[in-house]
Amino acid sequence: MSSAADFASPPSEAGTSPWRAWLKRYAVPLLAAVFLVAYAPAFFRDYQDSQWKLYCKAATRLAAREMIHVDEKYAYAYPPAMAMLSMPLAPLPELASHAVWYLINVAAVGVLVIASWRLAGGASLLGLTGTWRWVFIMGMVLAGRHLISPLENQQYDLVIAAFLMTGCLTLVRGREWTGGLLMGLAASMKLTPVLFVPYLVWRGRPKAAAAVVAVAALLNVMPDALWPQANGNTYLGDWHRNCIRTVVEGAPGDWLHTKANILNQSLAGMVNRAWTHGLPLNYALYLPKKEGLSPEQAAESRWFLYSLELLLAGITACRMGRAFQREPDVAAQPGISVPLNRLRQSFEFSAVMCLMILFSPMSSKAHYAPLLLPTFLLVRIALEERTRIARGLVAMLTMVGPLTTKGILGFKLGVLALGWGIPTLYPLIALIGCWRAMVKEPKPADSRPTTPPAPHFKLRRHAPGEPLRRG
Repeated sequence: MSSAADFASPPSEAGTSPWRAWLKRYAVPLLAAVFLVAYAPAFFRDYQDSQWKLYCKAATRLAAREMIHVDEKYAYAYPPAMAMLSMPLAPLPELASHAVWYLINVAAVGVLVIASWRLAGGASLLGLTGTWRWVFIMGMVLAGRHLISPLENQQYDLVIAAFLMTGCLTLVRGREWTGGLLMGLAASMKLTPVLFVPYLVWRGRPKAAAAVVAVAALLNVMPDALWPQANGNTYLGDWHRNCIRTVVEGAPGDWLHTKANILNQSLAGMVNRAWTHGLPLNYALYLPKKEGLSPEQAAESRWFLYSLELLLAGITACRMGRAFQREPDVAAQPGISVPLNRLRQSFEFSAVMCLMILFSPMSSKAHYAPLLLPTFLLVRIALEERTRIARGLVAMLTMVGPLTTKGILGFKLGVLALGWGIPTLYPLIALIGCWRAMVKEPKPADSRPTTPPAPHFKLRRHAPGEPLRRG
């Protein structure tokens, strides 16, 4: 289907009319604009009961110097930084606040897609032709649902993914401090991107690791410095007592009031449901809320979960290898794509993102937005290498990704798929694909010999005293 030349060849528009050439060149941004405009009514349909109000309520409480981590039905369970960052939009009328928030999410989608494409080695999203067009189409078919879910959720997931992906792209372009700062912005809003800190140290980038920690810490202590609570408590202290400690001391997968929640598609959620129900064939067992695991079952499931996470982290570290050594800074530039054998950092970033989603105490499909990068990479491998293993991985991503939606499986099978943790296999399969790519030896840039071969001579019969002539 493809060859290496397909990935390097520029688009050809010879013989096409100007308007058709223009439409083909700008097809991706035009289709994106049409979709985002068409999706706007769905975003605003129930805006008065949306989850965005949760952040506005926390921001309003923060401005009033009140506790923001309150034990209530729809509790704010995130670091204080997200409440602080929501403050500019909280005083606006509800409809206006939602309108601005939708525009922010639209911008985040654009940044996320472009940064992921660059990290996957793509030169440009304009004028896609040949195999590059199929990489984009297949990648969006597989991971596009992970971009729609955050829009339905109306939370910060797209913004976090955009900061994280842009930080990775900035890092491979050689700007270590800026890359760490952008990653720190993502980590300040959600704790899971902190997993990049040990990776950056492992890769010999201590400045970027320090920037991640410094930015995340600074943005989460600022609320206590600028809007201290009247009761003397700290927002970070409330977050630890009411959220973090509850998650750490409880059974794996019990995220606050959502025990054995089928929407929790992290490893913790899958282990919790397996310990609670096994693998039942009756979908109704997943619908009622359960009391949770007993202390003995919680301890058993916790040890199993930690062992599994340690195994995955250990295999990832072994595949990365070469501790404390920096990879060369390589990123796609306008008009110039990057071959797969020079994208090792992108595969390593993808592996960390997969672990970040798998290790989270709560990961719904709305949190899967960073998986766009490993999806692009694995699709590109399948189309460029055309091996059975590469194509098999993409086929498995298709089965556990878009084919697991309730619109295809139906309500009963869809509930069973969520209960069994089938969507959790998506980041796990993507992680295995990244492992395979990282251990492959990079091909030399030019395999031609550096010195020309010696000339060949042919001897023929000649008379005595006659000099040799070249054959």
